[in-house]
Amino acid sequence: MDTPVQYTNTLGQSAQLHSQHNESIEVFHKAFSGDENAWATIQTQYTYLVNYWIGSQQYADTEEVAQEAWIAFYRYAPQQPHLLQSNSTARVLAYLRSCVKTALMVAHRREKRYTIVAQLMQAHLDKPVHTDHIVIQRMTISERVQQILGSDDEQFIFHLRLVCGMKPQEIVATYPNRFPNVQLVYGLIAQIIRHLREDPFLQALYYSDSSKSGN
Repeated sequence: MDTPVQYTNTLGQSAQLHSQHNESIEVFHKAFSGDENAWATIQTQYTYLVNYWIGSQQYADTEEVAQEAWIAFYRYAPQQPHLLQSNSTARVLAYLRSCVKTALMVAHRREKRYTIVAQLMQAHLDKPVHTDHIVIQRMTISERVQQILGSDDEQFIFHLRLVCGMKPQEIVATYPNRFPNVQLVYGLIAQIIRHLREDPFLQALYYSDSSKSGN
């Protein structure tokens, strides 16, 4: 049987946990109402949880995944009032976790789209130059890329992302006036990948090289 002191301590701890729980729910209510300070508090408080859900990723940048997850949560969670209907954070945190899962899937798909282009660049642009044929082939590929990438922005992003290896966040940080947000960069990358993958000349060159390496 608890002594009076033990019983009092138990009640005190329970009240403290209940108060902290109510504060957590309240900060979500404030954030969903447009309170920027509340959003900052949520991100500070739950960043460790988001990073835990992401885990160690071999084919995705964890910082990019976390940013995409938070952006989706900020954008869509306030449109889901049922997340805060109870006095529990379970629903809203489950929604945050679903945003993380979606961001991971998108990152993995995006990385797969890079593969064919990266292999093509490595196979033809990074070879040691031993013959005039390779020099001509490099020039042909470079000219073809310029032809199928219609805009200056596409050509610039191609150079920054697929040649120099800069991450979308780095591109935005380096050229904020030209590319003000990561979504714009991702959109351009998706267009570039689609153009390159659908081009018959580059496809034939890629599969021709693959068949030779398999022999």
